[in-house]
Amino acid sequence: LQTQIIEGAQVLGLPLAGPDEAARRGGSVMLRLPDASDPAVVIDGLRGQGVHTDCRGKVMRLSPGIITTADHVSDLLSKLEDQLRDY
Repeated sequence: LQTQIIEGAQVLGLPLAGPDEAARRGGSVMLRLPDASDPAVVIDGLRGQGVHTDCRGKVMRLSPGIITTADHVSDLLSKLEDQLRDY
């Protein structure tokens, strides 16, 4: 699932903000949001669509859990793309 998130983030132009190597990454994928974005607006927009994540500054943390499926990740990426459309 982390690979799916990273590949989708690359398509969206969102660089990794954490380690590239899976063994060093742990359970979360950290992505850097666009400089022009407002992380609070992005997070609130995602939460309003049932996607729960958080940001520390411009770094978004995505932590797929044991009940997360590939379809959930696809849905997340689609909703994230919608939230970033104006940036």
